[in-house]
Amino acid sequence: MIRYFKENYFSHPLMRVQDFMKLIYQAEFGCEHCMGANNENLIKNECLSLTADDNVGEPLFEQISEKFARVNLVPYTERGYSFNTLSDMMKKVGHCGSIEGYRSRVNQLLESVSDGTIDLDFNAAKRYIAPFLQEARPVHHSVSYRMNYRPHYRVVLKQHAVLVPLIAEIDNLLYRKLNVVVAIDGKCGSGKSTYAEVLSNYYNFCTVIHCDDFFLPPEMRTDERLAEVGGNIHYERLQGVLNQVRQDKPFIYQRYSCADNRMYDVSVEPKRLIVLEGSYSSHPKLRQYIDLCAMFTVSDSDQRLRLSQREGREKFKVFQEKWIPLENRYFSTVDTSDMVTIDTSGIEYS
Repeated sequence: MIRYFKENYFSHPLMRVQDFMKLIYQAEFGCEHCMGANNENLIKNECLSLTADDNVGEPLFEQISEKFARVNLVPYTERGYSFNTLSDMMKKVGHCGSIEGYRSRVNQLLESVSDGTIDLDFNAAKRYIAPFLQEARPVHHSVSYRMNYRPHYRVVLKQHAVLVPLIAEIDNLLYRKLNVVVAIDGKCGSGKSTYAEVLSNYYNFCTVIHCDDFFLPPEMRTDERLAEVGGNIHYERLQGVLNQVRQDKPFIYQRYSCADNRMYDVSVEPKRLIVLEGSYSSHPKLRQYIDLCAMFTVSDSDQRLRLSQREGREKFKVFQEKWIPLENRYFSTVDTSDMVTIDTSGIEYS
């Protein structure tokens, strides 16, 4: 939590203890706004009341804890995203947090004030905070904070905030189409599999297909084929699968396993949303089957950290020497102008 104290304090140096207590409540329990049937209208009316001075320079979202993020309404509105999408995200929060977790965060705040990390009067802060250790309750932002930062935001789960641009586009397509195929492409270690699972849990009508199931079998690895950009996936077989998902009937495809060089049957029940996840999912030979492409990116330093933690030292070397160069060669040829870009740099996975 101290990380988020520091980040919020750095970006909002006029924060008062009251504002930190609001941050703590949201960091533990999430959204305190009304979640009734009128929630969408409340968001809409607030967005319509915004002026040019509100949320100036704010990012689309700011992570406030390991669980939650604030979605800022000005950049959200400027991008034309649906009020209903944000309302639905808020409903996904559910009942979270505990009084024990809340008190732990309060004590971390006191420690940060005591050691000088946060420049507040310690005794005054302690007096203000004392009642909250007995009862967790939401507070408003301080007058100073409201005057200087003019905050307008909603609190949602962190993993949903990261996907705001993608979920908003998916919702728009689902409103117009019976079924939608989305490709999640991007750098290894950028969170493709993680966020495909998030989408699968977010929508209760989602089928995920993994590009790793279509790795090129040995008998097809000719010099000519491997010289192709993205030729190391069996896109011909994947084309057949993407043809079938549109037919809205259960079917079986074969997954290639590199571990034992065998094919295994995979049963698929197509649903309204089909997510094709993995590097090369936006391959030019697949684009005609896909309604929306998302390109996940991550900084080189975060990529190295995540892959080394996930794969271990020896396997990470293989990524460095083989898979990352192949992917980079592929990405250099991909037209991303019509894609949704999701940068997961600096995002901590839950």
